[in-house]
Amino acid sequence: MKTETLQGNLLSFYVAVSLGFDKEPNGRFWAPWDSWDCSIHYKGDCFVPFGTEDHEVYRVLKHLHPEVMRLRISSVAVEDDKWLVSLPGQPGFRVTDLLQGYALAIVASVYGAEVPDHYDCPNFKARIFLPPFNVPYGESNIPTPVNAKTASTCEFEPTPTTTYREALEEAKRMKAAEESQDYVCDGHSWVLARFHDGTSKYLYEGKSTIGLPDLK
Repeated sequence: MKTETLQGNLLSFYVAVSLGFDKEPNGRFWAPWDSWDCSIHYKGDCFVPFGTEDHEVYRVLKHLHPEVMRLRISSVAVEDDKWLVSLPGQPGFRVTDLLQGYALAIVASVYGAEVPDHYDCPNFKARIFLPPFNVPYGESNIPTPVNAKTASTCEFEPTPTTTYREALEEAKRMKAAEESQDYVCDGHSWVLARFHDGTSKYLYEGKSTIGLPDLK
């Protein structure tokens, strides 16, 4: 994705990741993958989407300001009540909200003109496909194919006797039938199906199959 196209909560997410908040060891960083119209949380602060009227957006300025100073990000008022926010020697971002411009510049300082489409989420144990989340704040209805299940309507319900092989075969079947977007697994102890609406469901999470034939 182009950095300049980031909007809504995905911009909030990427600026938090650019600041290294997802590397905190005690889980103080939280992104609500199952309810994307919520906020990004860090140390008690809410990274609500930039450009909104919510006053809480200004609480994150204490996190942004040190980076703005360190990176020497400049801001100039331009026509149509907008701002041109720039890193030294680079094209700027034309925005209506100054903090949004600072956020875009901070993300660009880490990722450049394009950000990755995937994020390996350590707490969620999944690789998240991000483009479906790049929607304006409040638009949580991510388009879902007609034949796609969701985590809440998935007919496969693991039981205590479900095996890793059975879960993996079901994950492969759902992907082939386009009932899910894809799946991820660690090769021996868990299988996670990921659905088109951004939700996920563990089809197996239990006893390791290490020592058995490779079932990937």
